[in-house]
Amino acid sequence: MAQFDYFTIEPANDNAVVVYGHGEYEDSSVLAGHPRRVYIDEYDSEAAALADYPDADVLGHSSKVHGNPMSLSAPSWFDPADAGEAWGEEDY
Repeated sequence: MAQFDYFTIEPANDNAVVVYGHGEYEDSSVLAGHPRRVYIDEYDSEAAALADYPDADVLGHSSKVHGNPMSLSAPSWFDPADAGEAWGEEDY
């Protein structure tokens, strides 16, 4: 299982709850350094989720962050010659 800094238990549809793992994208990702939120599992109740993730933060809302986390400038390792693609739309 991937390493996460913390877990949250959040409301889902049909009175279920969802567990998410939170951390940061690793250096090899184009999202390096940005917050990472990963679906782990769904449970029928908060109690069931807490049984498996007792240290999770129980939220009454979604922790999803809206918006585009991609940087407008390419990271230092990006080379357009590798795949023949540009980083931004204006680079074509």
